[in-house]
Amino acid sequence: FPQRVGGSICGMGFGFLLTLASVSLLWWNEGRAVQTARSLQEGLWLCVDVPSSVVEASNAGELVHVTDRLATKAPVRDAEFGYEFAAVKAKRAVAMYQWVEHRRTERHRQGNGHVEEEVFTYSTEWRHGVVNSGHFDNPYGHENPNSMLLRDATQTAPAVTLGAFRLSAGLVAAVSDWHEVAVTEQMAAALPTTLRARFRLFNGALYTGDPGHPRVGDVRVSFSVAGRTEAAGDEPAFVASVVAKQQGDGQLGPYQTRAGDVLELLSRGERSAEEMFASQIAANRYLTWGLRGAGWLLLWFGLSLITQILYTVVDWIPIVNVLVGFGVSVLNFTLSVSIALTTIALGWIRFRPLVGGTLLLAALVPFILLRARGKPQPPAGAPPTGPPPFAGHDQYAASAPPMAGKR
Repeated sequence: FPQRVGGSICGMGFGFLLTLASVSLLWWNEGRAVQTARSLQEGLWLCVDVPSSVVEASNAGELVHVTDRLATKAPVRDAEFGYEFAAVKAKRAVAMYQWVEHRRTERHRQGNGHVEEEVFTYSTEWRHGVVNSGHFDNPYGHENPNSMLLRDATQTAPAVTLGAFRLSAGLVAAVSDWHEVAVTEQMAAALPTTLRARFRLFNGALYTGDPGHPRVGDVRVSFSVAGRTEAAGDEPAFVASVVAKQQGDGQLGPYQTRAGDVLELLSRGERSAEEMFASQIAANRYLTWGLRGAGWLLLWFGLSLITQILYTVVDWIPIVNVLVGFGVSVLNFTLSVSIALTTIALGWIRFRPLVGGTLLLAALVPFILLRARGKPQPPAGAPPTGPPPFAGHDQYAASAPPMAGKR
């Protein structure tokens, strides 16, 4: 019992930190959401559609919208394997067959309390990066190699163009439509001599050892590309729509808005500027609500850690522990909702006072209801409460002579 109380006290400190972090997250998110929304509206208002075939000097410094097929001056190359790909990016993924530890916690009832026990199991899986078996609970018989034969690698074409325009590094980084490339017999035969002696082809990938019956330490290598510059089978070439700043040298790069955000958008396919901004506005809305939900959950969890000691003290008392647990849970839920709404409202008051004020009123509703329910109500039929009447009022009224009326 003392250990559980001590753990609850430590949890209180962590709960306070979580509560502070959640309030900070909610406050920051509201400012970010409003700034992003204003930046997107500003960009939609200023964006100009321009042809991709020519760089017009009159548009230098402007926010422009361009659509065309991506191109590179030379194929992207994996020098170690000697493979070339008609794409903007090429990625080599290396996985090793290794032991992996799985941990789960089982809770058993013991007397009037509960005991938690950690259970460890082990399995062999293909994993990227080395799994350090020295950190296993039971490393005996589950040893992994300390290093890998090869490492993951990503290559990017040095110059990527969109019609007559060049793309900035930020726009190139936004090209992320990764598709696996199956290694063919010709590609396997073209491997350097040192690698050809180690690897064998199986299901479009390269393996060391027996692919059908892998052993710990075997390696698998696969390839994928993003931003195809030429059609390959059912995969068409990458057509991109870009909204960015046209610089004087014909490069498309980041555009700084007055609202505070930087605009540098790239979408796959032929999309109008209106469609691209609509997608960004929707994404901003989803992100805002997602962070609000995450902030509220962190707040609820933090408050639960702070009040956990109340349940720990009465956990050994039947019925009472259920009632206290239920009451504390309701209290934590109410407080978390109110604090979250208050934080969101205060954040919005700075930018949109009407909406912020409405949210602030909504945040106070739970406290108003709790205060109303906390007031004692008089029983039915009870006389109204108030100051007692004047003691001689009835006797004076009975003995007073009738007032003479006007003639």
